[in-house]
Amino acid sequence: MLEMKKMLKIDVLRLRGSYAGAFGMPQFLPSSYLKWACSPDNVTRPDLDYEPDAIVSVANYLKGHGWKKGQTEEKSKKILWAYNHNTVYVETIMGVAEKLQKNK
Repeated sequence: MLEMKKMLKIDVLRLRGSYAGAFGMPQFLPSSYLKWACSPDNVTRPDLDYEPDAIVSVANYLKGHGWKKGQTEEKSKKILWAYNHNTVYVETIMGVAEKLQKNK
């Protein structure tokens, strides 16, 4: 948090988040924010409460952990597990992705 305050001039006391320090829609920890957060224009400071920034930041995180188009289901699950260590979460995301693919 202090690094975010110093480097990015963020008022960390105004961030809304969990008791553990995760914040924004993707619930990034400060270290994840510093490493993975980005905005679609790559100019403005990412705001994880703003949907486009949250989506691009999560995509950046997943890509940074090896996500590639057409990868195996096993690889996808492994990368999702790195993001959220919860089997129900991983299975839910995989199920939603499958339904979206069928509706294309």
